[in-house]
Amino acid sequence: MNNHKESLRIKEEIGDRQGIAISYNNIGSYYYDKNLLPMTIKALKYFLKSCKIQREMGIKMPETINYLKNIKKRFTRSKDYFKYIESFEKGFTKQFDDYMRG
Repeated sequence: MNNHKESLRIKEEIGDRQGIAISYNNIGSYYYDKNLLPMTIKALKYFLKSCKIQREMGIKMPETINYLKNIKKRFTRSKDYFKYIESFEKGFTKQFDDYMRG
């Protein structure tokens, strides 16, 4: 994780927007792989930051799309057990759908 955050810092320092998006993806995937709902939420925040940059640059990274689809599935399955996720999931679904439409 420290290497990912250091890479992000360097990319930000030199203004490498695509590198920043990739770093956000890497950090997001680290948290996503923990397979716990609180870590998934943390991962989502990084993926959405990556999505914002990708949208501004007019690109889509396939790995981001795959992670977002999997996060959407996790939220959908977890909704019955984690009531506080419901409103977050609705907001995420809209952002996901907007991103996919491009």
